[in-house]
Amino acid sequence: MAKCSVRSRHSAAMVKITSFVSAFHLFTVCGAVTLATPNTTTQVTVGEQVLFLVNIQGGDSYDVRFHSKTPPTIIAVWTINNTVHPKSTHPLYEGRVQWNESGSVVLYNVQVNDSRKYKLEINHQSTELKNDDEESFELLVFEPVSQPAVKIIDDCTTPNITLSCSIFKGTNVTFQWRKESLSGAIDGAFNGTQLVIDRDNEEEQHVYRCIAENPVSNAKSDPVRPKPCHGNNYVLFWIILLGLIPVLVWVCRSIISTKAGRATQEHSEQPDAWSNGLIEPTYTTLLNPRRTSEKRASKVL
Repeated sequence: MAKCSVRSRHSAAMVKITSFVSAFHLFTVCGAVTLATPNTTTQVTVGEQVLFLVNIQGGDSYDVRFHSKTPPTIIAVWTINNTVHPKSTHPLYEGRVQWNESGSVVLYNVQVNDSRKYKLEINHQSTELKNDDEESFELLVFEPVSQPAVKIIDDCTTPNITLSCSIFKGTNVTFQWRKESLSGAIDGAFNGTQLVIDRDNEEEQHVYRCIAENPVSNAKSDPVRPKPCHGNNYVLFWIILLGLIPVLVWVCRSIISTKAGRATQEHSEQPDAWSNGLIEPTYTTLLNPRRTSEKRASKVL
């Protein structure tokens, strides 16, 4: 059987807890239950139940109206006349809101979008002159944070190491880094989702943790220890790069020199087609093969 409990985040509400617990036989609320007192801000976790308390002056007949103030919306209306008579419930709250005759509205399974200001009105219907009761509340609902995951961004080509922290769920989350010795002592704290470490000042006897927290929860990552780059690879990278610059210059000059030599050679091999501005004429003698053969035959005869 699920364990049911009632708690209050405000000491002023503890005085009323006993009277409200006695009326819990009217309904079953299992899980964490938080008592919200008027004119205060109550912070709760997703999935909890919240009791909105109001001081009823007396009387057997009255109407109860539960409002959302931002935006203005009537969530539910009940008529109380010895028994509870529900009159209307907003479709978005169907099955999640209930009136307790001891003087409270119960909101079940609260979600992040339930964070807002509320108003609870009691309108008396008896013949006696009674002042209507009205109380205001503010509710803030938070999703608990998940365990942070840390990614080490380091390719040994720069003098810095970057640690990046992330979570997959949680609302209104802040991040903090802790630098710890191997004995667990805290040697430094830093804010933000990323932490940049100077490689030259990094000491191997330290580890880092990311802390994620919001008003209702907190979680920390597993410890991470950046691995050193053996032989200062990032320095070696720059040495190799600087050593390649003269080679690249020599290759470029060789290519340019080779192209220039070919162009000069091609220019010198071209014939001088012009002489004194005139083209030298060329004569061609064509022989008739038939006449030549006839002359050879007559000489033989």
